[in-house]
Amino acid sequence: MTKLAVAIVAAAVGSAEAFGWHPAFHSRKPTSTDAEKAKAHLDTKTLATHGYDAHTLANVQKHGGLGMCQGDCDSDSHCRSGLKCYHSSWHGNTVTGCEGKTHRSHDYCYSPLKLSDPKRCQEWSCAEWCQFFDQAAEDAGVYKANGCGDDGMDTCACN
Repeated sequence: MTKLAVAIVAAAVGSAEAFGWHPAFHSRKPTSTDAEKAKAHLDTKTLATHGYDAHTLANVQKHGGLGMCQGDCDSDSHCRSGLKCYHSSWHGNTVTGCEGKTHRSHDYCYSPLKLSDPKRCQEWSCAEWCQFFDQAAEDAGVYKANGCGDDGMDTCACN
């Protein structure tokens, strides 16, 4: 590259940075490994970024969309049923129900339901089971319908 070309690129990046754009935050380089991308359809509690084309991954399409706290989505249709796409405009935002901060301007799937909603029982830790358990929901079969049926073992001890 000539000195003139380098100067032009440097001036362009400098001007863009003045308006809040920085190349480190807007790279199109994939941000996860193939092994991590293979899990992009699963629900997690920690934000995971799989690149701008994550919604096109075969495993994501096979399972109906990206899972909880997975990104990058562009619309609700890129997320599994019941999840919404949280649109982050900048690096470091928080997403409802997810741990961690947003990466660059990536968007993430999240549940619009409160964590205490029995339909989110698969996401609960033992402490959250003790806090949110609702006998009426158990009697109505809500936990079983959402993959949290009683397995007969007391895996969480609530005091």
